[in-house]
Amino acid sequence: YVRKGLGLERNRVFGTGTLLDTARLIRTLSEESGVGRRSIQAYSLGEHGDSSMIPFSSVTIGGLPFDAYDISKEKVLEATRQIGMTIIEGKKSTEFGIGRALTEIAACILRDEKKIMPASVLLQGEYGQHDVHCGVPCLIGKNGIEKIIELPLTEEEQEMSGMGFTVMESFTDRVFVESEQGKGTAVTLIKYLDTYHGI
Repeated sequence: YVRKGLGLERNRVFGTGTLLDTARLIRTLSEESGVGRRSIQAYSLGEHGDSSMIPFSSVTIGGLPFDAYDISKEKVLEATRQIGMTIIEGKKSTEFGIGRALTEIAACILRDEKKIMPASVLLQGEYGQHDVHCGVPCLIGKNGIEKIIELPLTEEEQEMSGMGFTVMESFTDRVFVESEQGKGTAVTLIKYLDTYHGI
C-alpha cells in the first residue's frame, strides 16, 4: 500500500518477511543437530507465522543436506513455530527478535553487505507468483533488494509454498477491500496484525 502510494520500486520498499521465522528455524536445526548456527543454511518462505514453509531440500547443515541427519521434519516445524508462542507466553511480546531483524537489514543496506536473507518483497513472476508480497531469500545491499533468490523447490514444496502465498494474497485483498469501504487503512492493518501475530 505504501509502496504503491509513493510510486517506489519494489527493491526500495520491503519488510522483514520470514526473517524471524528463519532465525528460529536455524536455532532449532542447531539444537537438533549439534552444529553451530553459522554452519547452517536454511530459509523459511511465505508468510510470517504458522503458514510459513520450510524447503528442506535446500537446507544444509555443515555443508551436508538435511537428509544426512537423523532429524524429524515434523519436530523441526513444530519447534520452530512454538518458539514464538513460548516467548509471548513468557514476556507477552517478541520485540527484541524483530528489533534485531530490522537492525540486521539496516546494517546490510548501510554497509552494502550483499547478504542473502529472507525479506517480504513484491513478487513479479518469481516462484510463480504475481502481485503478492511474501518472504523469500533476497540479496540485500546499498540498493535495497538487489536480487530475489529462487530456490529449487521439489514438487511438494512448490505446493506448500503456493498455499502460504495464497494466505498472503487473501490477507492483502481483505485489507484493501476494507480500506476502500472507508474503514481506514491504518486501523485495518493494525487490526489484522493484532489478529495474525498477537502484537
